[in-house]
Amino acid sequence: MELTAHWAAFICRVDDRIDRRGLGSVPGDRERFTAPLRHVLDRAAITSPGPAPQAALLARLRERTAAGVPSV
Repeated sequence: MELTAHWAAFICRVDDRIDRRGLGSVPGDRERFTAPLRHVLDRAAITSPGPAPQAALLARLRERTAAGVPSV
């Protein structure tokens, strides 16, 4: 339950940052903001997530989630 709550908080935080910054009103803003997140999700092995705080949070959540999933 704790991990699920952390995922929900992460999603709300990212959504709030997008809403507060008005991302999407200028072409490319949303893509630049989400690029570090996509980079974390695209990598097979997580290394340094980069300078974006949302990417660091996502990388930690991904590691915690993967630790609880059996290998296929």
